Amino acid sequence: MKKINLLIITILLSVFSFHSCSTGADPQPVVNDLFKIPINYTLDFTKIVNGVAMEINGITLNHLNTTKDRIKSNVPDCLKAMVYRNPSTQKLDSVVMNYGNVLCYSNGMQLLGKIVVKADDNSLKKFTATLKGLKTREYSIYGDFKIVITGAEGGKDFTISSSNLKFSLTDKIKEEVYEFPISNYKSDYKFIRSEKKELDYIDDIFTFTIALEGKMPDGSKYTLSTNDDLKYTYRCKNILGGVATIGLSDLGEASVNFGNGDLDRDCDNKVTVSVEGIEYSFDI
Repeated sequence: MKKINLLIITILLSVFSFHSCSTGADPQPVVNDLFKIPINYTLDFTKIVNGVAMEINGITLNHLNTTKDRIKSNVPDCLKAMVYRNPSTQKLDSVVMNYGNVLCYSNGMQLLGKIVVKADDNSLKKFTATLKGLKTREYSIYGDFKIVITGAEGGKDFTISSSNLKFSLTDKIKEEVYEFPISNYKSDYKFIRSEKKELDYIDDIFTFTIALEGKMPDGSKYTLSTNDDLKYTYRCKNILGGVATIGLSDLGEASVNFGNGDLDRDCDNKVTVSVEGIEYSFDI
């Protein structure tokens, strides 16, 4: 079995705090060294791209018909969501979501920088979301998303995809940058219901699928794909149900259980990973 470059793993361990926690006995060394670190990064990227997708949906796609110049409904003060219109038709042209240059807490995420969501057609069904200086947690994120509303109205059913996303981590002491390019990403979201049938999106519940492919800094490949529909709620601000599979080149696969989808018991950041007959938990 060909192993992931242990030098890269050693570097990543020395530069960045590995913020997962395990339960039960310590996993065998081969799992701890070769599986656990790339799995943790893959789960980080999964959570972040889903969080950004739902942030765009909640703030932009839910307000396509707004007549205001700034979206303020269920938006934190640190986020300025400015609306720009086509001067001829007065239809929405773009929304600039500006989180500023200090970490802004919004929809369960800490963000800084901008997301520019621009309409690609007059029917307001297709959009491009460009990330400008976007940062969350310890990551800088580059690239853009293609968004297509697949339902009858914005804020409900939609797909989001990208072929040029890139996450990076910077070692400021060594002045080195470690890059994690994502070559393919696609999610398909389906609106299920609102918990309390409120008019705004803050209690909406979705199921979604996700497919993600990328590379670690040493060139090894990773994938994540859903075995069944995952579940997301704006109340929990997290994935709280469903199973996915992570594939690591030359190493094999791991199963990831996000929970049973219970709004009370599974509204947390925990996932359970099963690999090589060993099971442990992550906080993501």
